[in-house]
Amino acid sequence: MEYDPPFSRPETEPQEWVHIPTPGDHYSPATGSAVITVIAGLAEAQFRHGAGIPKVLVTHGATHGYPPYPFGEVIESAARSQYPSALQRMSDVLFGRIAGFRPFTNRLYKKLAQPLPRNFCGVLIIHNQPGAVVPLRGMFPECTLVLHLHNASFANYSDSEVAKIAASMDKMICCSSFLAQLTLQRIPRTHAHKVHAVLNGVDTEQFRPVLKRHENDAFPLTILFMGRMLPEKGPDLLIKAALLLHKKRREGRIPAFRIRMIGSHNFNASAPLSRYERALRNLAYPLGKIIEFRPFYKRDKVPKIYQDADVFVAPSNWDEPFGLTIAEAMACGLPCIVSKRGGIPEVAHEAALYFSPPNVENLAERIEQLLTFPELRTELARKSRCRSLELDWPSRFGQVRDALFCPLEKPQKQTLLPT
Repeated sequence: MEYDPPFSRPETEPQEWVHIPTPGDHYSPATGSAVITVIAGLAEAQFRHGAGIPKVLVTHGATHGYPPYPFGEVIESAARSQYPSALQRMSDVLFGRIAGFRPFTNRLYKKLAQPLPRNFCGVLIIHNQPGAVVPLRGMFPECTLVLHLHNASFANYSDSEVAKIAASMDKMICCSSFLAQLTLQRIPRTHAHKVHAVLNGVDTEQFRPVLKRHENDAFPLTILFMGRMLPEKGPDLLIKAALLLHKKRREGRIPAFRIRMIGSHNFNASAPLSRYERALRNLAYPLGKIIEFRPFYKRDKVPKIYQDADVFVAPSNWDEPFGLTIAEAMACGLPCIVSKRGGIPEVAHEAALYFSPPNVENLAERIEQLLTFPELRTELARKSRCRSLELDWPSRFGQVRDALFCPLEKPQKQTLLPT
């Protein structure tokens, strides 16, 4: 069923907002899942704006006993927390290309949304799952249906499927202009006006600078990597750059430094090391005690990890649409070195040093700059904090609300401009 009503600003904006994260994910700070962090930030901002208490639909058993975020009402549906298996996802792709619908995705999301009344007319935000748009439009024809993308999610969808999804949704929010541009390559032009870029945000109260030790103290500077230990996140690039600088350090040509690697390949600190994680440790062996590996930390411990560091490096070796850790590091006033890929330049803007992965020599040069020039660290730290204040959650929620309810005179031109 195609559904493409003319969009107009309602007399009163809906007070009921419902978020649907990926089935199996849970609305808790226990893991620091990027999508859940975004939902929590928008939920708190909505509550503080006096725009109602948002609801978050999760699958049965997805909470795992974790404490929920303090903002937003968690609704646990009867749908199982297990995401469709690999075979079921392959079947969905096949059915989608041949018959135009995805049976396993349709069934899962229809069951997930059963707690909502059929006459629901609020805002329904589906995160990262285009396949849920058409079946949920059929269930809730009166709602404002929003697809919120955090990654490029249309790769295995046919053009006819994308056209149905675009016709069924009211709006699409992309977490960066980079992601919006990729999406517009698939969306029919008649629906391009529905696509808006709204950068993700950061909690600038929870993540904030602290008074650091004096620059003249004889302590090595701590260079921090924070994220999942996966090849696309580029932790090996940081280790290789550190190996290049190690000789200069021993010869006294650059100040002393140490590397702190925080994260695991998943959100389980007690999980066995993956093959890639073991390879990282072997690669770092010549660095000895100047490098340390620590596993995944729960969300409430993360701000202090940033605050204890002196430099943050985000060596992503893929086109990352946003980069939540970069925004958090900037909010803590850390000078940052980041990849010039994907949507990362939109996040850091002019508040960071850039390198082009996988150019390890380029990354080593950037690190040496920050090690050698304290005034550069000070200036970038100031810029980082200023940039993060532009990305606080109240401003993000305001932009989402404007995208949904403020008609634009020239929508196609304005939708791709980040803050």
